[in-house]
Amino acid sequence: MRVLLHAGVMAVIAFAGVVPPVPADAGEDVRDVTIGVLAFRGVEETERMWAPTADYLGELIPRTRFRIVPLTHDTIDQAAARGEVDFVITTPGSYVALNQRYGLTRIATMVTRRPTGPSTRFGAVIITRADRDDLVTLEDLRGRRLAAVHPDAFGGWWMAWRELRAEGIDPWEDLEELSFTDFPVHRVLEAVRSGDADAGTFRTELLEQWIAEGLVEPGEFRVVGARDTAGFPFLHSTRLYPEWPLAVHQHVDERLARQVLLALLELPAEHPAADAAGLMGWTIPLDYEPVHALMRELQVGMYESDGDFTLRQVMVVYGPWFAAMFLLLLLAFLIFVLRLNWRLAVSRSSLSNTLQSIGDAVVTTDTRGLIEYMNPVAEQMGQCRLNEVVGRDYRQVFQLVRESDRRELVNLARHSASMREVRPHTVEGLLIAPDGTEYAVKVTTSSIRAGKSRVSGCALVIHDVTELRTLTRQLRYQAAHDSLTGLVNRREFEARLSRAVEGSARGGQTHILMYMDLDWFKAINDSLGHMAGDHVLKEIADILEAQVRSTDTVARLGGDEFGVLALNCSLQDGVELADKLQEAVRAFVYRDGGREFRIGLSIGLVAVDRHSGGLEAVLKAADDACYAAKQGGRNRTQIHSQ
Repeated sequence: MRVLLHAGVMAVIAFAGVVPPVPADAGEDVRDVTIGVLAFRGVEETERMWAPTADYLGELIPRTRFRIVPLTHDTIDQAAARGEVDFVITTPGSYVALNQRYGLTRIATMVTRRPTGPSTRFGAVIITRADRDDLVTLEDLRGRRLAAVHPDAFGGWWMAWRELRAEGIDPWEDLEELSFTDFPVHRVLEAVRSGDADAGTFRTELLEQWIAEGLVEPGEFRVVGARDTAGFPFLHSTRLYPEWPLAVHQHVDERLARQVLLALLELPAEHPAADAAGLMGWTIPLDYEPVHALMRELQVGMYESDGDFTLRQVMVVYGPWFAAMFLLLLLAFLIFVLRLNWRLAVSRSSLSNTLQSIGDAVVTTDTRGLIEYMNPVAEQMGQCRLNEVVGRDYRQVFQLVRESDRRELVNLARHSASMREVRPHTVEGLLIAPDGTEYAVKVTTSSIRAGKSRVSGCALVIHDVTELRTLTRQLRYQAAHDSLTGLVNRREFEARLSRAVEGSARGGQTHILMYMDLDWFKAINDSLGHMAGDHVLKEIADILEAQVRSTDTVARLGGDEFGVLALNCSLQDGVELADKLQEAVRAFVYRDGGREFRIGLSIGLVAVDRHSGGLEAVLKAADDACYAAKQGGRNRTQIHSQ
């Protein structure tokens, strides 16, 4: 099993949980996962940058071994086509092509480390030697020699190509020479430095990195067509685009995909793996529509046409057949019509391929909301076929309701058709399938215009966010709860206590805080081991929760320390609750063989009111009271007196 990590440094997979790490050699079913990396800075530098990521994943994912394999632009497509890769981290342009050809789906986007903080955008820079005063603007490149990385390089060619095109420069006609140096990228720099090229282009950040590494002298090169984009710290000559995505191949085992995704989402910014790769971490997939726009404009990747027939080509092939100007004009007219039809067919085919391959449900309707088209994902979500529902109201097929009260959403198609401006409208809700399956969705609608004023219909894009919401809820739960007992952890407990303290200061309510420490628990740990101790801690957690009200909070603060926050509780009621807790714990007996173990509960009790002071003062008072209870004989309650 292999993972392709196309380096240089998108419907998210549901949370599965990363189980405690198991050494790769702890069993006989060890998986070998190969991480292929596009070696844009050379093989050695690639291994240095990404080996820590392989080690990090191997530590978190059980019985799985990762290793780095550098790749090139010419081998990445082959690896994906043969199914030799499981995951891909690649340029946005390469991802779009792999998604269309082999069904790879983005599940995350990298967050790069910048001097101004984390960033999810990058661009390209066009450089020339500092002594070339004749090259300042992009227009100055006309008739010059330009070096780029590769014909299919997104940051190393396509970005610069788009800007040249915007200036009216056709690289194939208006440049004296266009050359591609391939990897490593610094070959472009060397071509400009040696004079073999007048200018060169590559992705942002590299020039500053080379200066920092001593490979380039400050002031040795100058930027052609420099731009200034707010919040972006690097020299650049182009528009900015979303960073590289992490994509998963359709043949990948779902559990492995979930584990890799969760591990990368939880990668700390200070971790050696993030530092080596120049990252702050990973985030949910970004919108790659700007990448599609670039590729559509340049007709590259999935938007690449098969080529246009020019009039010169037609005359070379058919010239001897034309003896008269009338026939020549007639044939030219016919060729023109055929060419328009061919372009229309290519456009329709490209649109169809796009709609067939994207992971969201797409439905088009007329102005009344009657279905005209839906893609395969929409058919799957609606559990129907297009030919069965054409002409029916979309609401009969897609039951869209508000999550809060299950009331039907407004007629989105008619609402969009009534809009004067062509702008998307997004709502969130639930889609209830015919078999009762519920999807958490975001629905984006946009009117379809026939000309500048007439509205002919509506397009609905239904994005399934069920797994993303589940993942988010589970991550939030993990962050707020103790993994052993399931109780609230210290951080969440202190957050709730802080709100209670602030409420008391403003409204005058009285709450009770108890800081509790188990007595004689160490004897169980020392005699029977930590597994027995963990079992006792879980039992005690259940006992404590059974004694309190539903509005009260029981937390494990660490080790054998627990806390209770009883809201809107008088001091007398708090003392009675403390007695109940101690009595319940005293009744607990842990038996192991013929031995019996009993434990006690020392409680420090504090009344939280407008006179208690801030959070730190309340916590210290509870801790001091608990300590006094311990010193006073244990298994007793000490009330803090203000």
